[in-house]
Formats: sequence, structure tokens, C-alpha cells
Amino acid sequence: MPKKYIPNILIVDDQESNLLYLEIILRDLDAKVIKAMSGKEALSKIKGYELALAVLDLQMPEIDGFELAQLIKKQKKNHLVPIILLTAHYSEQKYILKGYESGAIDFLTKPIEKSILLNKIKIFLELDRQKHQILNDKLKLKKTEKALIKSEEELRAYAIYFDTKVEEEKKMIAAEVHDGLGQLFTILKMDLLWMKKKVPPKNIQINEKFDSMRDIIDSGVKKVQEISGQLRPGMLDDLGLLSTIQSELSKFQERTDIKCRVDFEPLDFQVDFEMSTSLYRIFLEALINIYRHSGATSIKINLTNREDELLLRMEDNGKGIPKEKINSNLSFGLIGMRERVKIWNGTVEILGKKGKGTTITVRIPI
Repeated sequence: MPKKYIPNILIVDDQESNLLYLEIILRDLDAKVIKAMSGKEALSKIKGYELALAVLDLQMPEIDGFELAQLIKKQKKNHLVPIILLTAHYSEQKYILKGYESGAIDFLTKPIEKSILLNKIKIFLELDRQKHQILNDKLKLKKTEKALIKSEEELRAYAIYFDTKVEEEKKMIAAEVHDGLGQLFTILKMDLLWMKKKVPPKNIQINEKFDSMRDIIDSGVKKVQEISGQLRPGMLDDLGLLSTIQSELSKFQERTDIKCRVDFEPLDFQVDFEMSTSLYRIFLEALINIYRHSGATSIKINLTNREDELLLRMEDNGKGIPKEKINSNLSFGLIGMRERVKIWNGTVEILGKKGKGTTITVRIPI
């Protein structure tokens, strides 16, 4: 009787309490957990082991999560290791992009929602088990192929469900942050202004302190608005995908001086909630890639609602993406775009011409 396969999961965090929390989350999984409190210890412990998954804390001394992800990829160059990065501090878009570029496939902010992390881990463990089943049981290849097709359909359905739930959660959190903290700041400012009225104008030092505190509150309100927008742009729910794209392009053009032109065919149409979310995230990822890598001075965007498909085309006049980058396993932004469109049975085509720019074409059947 063949030996039962037990997948290995690496968890790394320099805080013992965080490691214990991750252990508790993973304790009911049929997997071996390899623990480490530093990048150096982790690299030593995983020598000779095949990893089904690595969950890494981002902020660690000596070797941080970004560098450790790259070192794991280098050590396990013949085996693709899914890596999830965890952070309590680096939630800005630039750090998320850096995480994907370092080799991660997902990026979660602390405090970690147990059910979200556990569901993600279960998916990767299931994919890992299926891979080993294929390798170890060639005699059942046809049956396995059918199981994989079914599994892919289930994963696609789950991906749609999961993305929808995540966006709904972001929407709820954004509303709570905007309304809850926004109201608290407003009340605090009202009380501060009331107190200021009780102070004689001649008391310059105290009045200056009041003004400084008011400015801090105003900055807090602005930050709340920014965080809410990053979690989930309210315009996407209120006015739809087309208006949100126009708004994002307007802000992008203002910040980068890259000229943007957008055309919709027809001029106005609606896209359902789940699909509009996927298209918006793909559009945003493409926009960031153009800014970071293309050196472009202009972008043309066309979103067409045909009878049988939605077509999103983005063209820039930059240096043109090299062919090896398009198919690289390290181009995680492009991989993410393909994965998002895959759940809709869609396709992403990327074409770069040296010195003449890059064209990204997304097709989603409807």
C-alpha cells in the first residue's frame, strides 16, 4: 500500500504569538507544519522538503518577507511554491505590487480573518494533492483528468463566489470606516471648535494649538476617505464600471501626466456586479503596469459591449513589453489578470512591439 502523501506548509513569523495563531488555524489540516521565526531559520529547515505552501510575515529583521519569498523561489527553482504574504503595516498598493513581484501569489493584511486564510490554504493544498495524485497514479489518468475538469469548474465557481464575498466585505468595511470614523472626526472637530470659542482671542498660544489640532483632524478625515476608496471605490457601486473607469483615468492622468483617452461602445451600458469588479481590477492592474514599466506618454482605452462578449482593449505608446516578460512565471501582475479573467472563461492577449507600445486585449463571453 503506497505511503500517504502529507503536504508541507511553511509558516514564518518573528513573533511567537503570531506563529501560535497560525498553528491553531492549521491544526485541523492534514498537513505537516514547518515553523520558523526568521528567514534564515526557514531556509535551513526547508532544505530537502517539497513545499505545498509558504505563509510569510512581511516585517521581519535581517530577511523580510519580500526577500524570503525570492530566496524560497530560488531554492525551490524546480518546484513552484505558492506564497502568501501577511502584513500589519504595508497595505499600500506599491507594497502589494512589490509582494507579487517578489514571488507571492497573495497578500493579506493583519489582523487576519481566519476563514479567509484557511479557505485560501485549503485551495492550494487541494491543488498540491491533485498534482501529486497525477504524478503518482498514471494508470488512472483518464479518471484524474475528469476529476481535474470538475475541480477546475468548482474552483472557478468558488473563485467567483470568493471574489464577490471579498468585494462585499471590502465594501462593508469601507462604509464602516468612512461613516464611523468620519462621524467621530466630525464630532471631535465640533467639540474642538466649541472649546476654542471659550478661549480668549488674546491667548495666542492656546489658539494656535487649537488650529494645529483642527488641521490634524482634517488630515485624519482625508486619510479615512483615501482608505475607504482603496478598499472599494464607492463609484463602482453607485454609478457603475464606466463612470469608475473615467474617474480613475482622470486621476491617473492628473498624477502621471500620461494622456488618457477612453471610448465606450455603446456610449452607456451596465455590467453586473461580479463581472464589473473583475474588469475593474484587471483595468487597474494594467494601468499600474503601464505606469511602472512602459515609459508611455499616452494610453487609449476601449470598452465594447458586443452581443456575445465584453471587450476591453488598452493600448499605450511605450517601449513595448518583451515577449519573455509576457510568459514569465515572475510576471505576477499579468498572471493575476489572467486568473481573474479565467473565472469568466475569458482570455487576455498581450502584444508588445519594441518601441511602439503594448496592447492588452481582454475578452469575456456574455
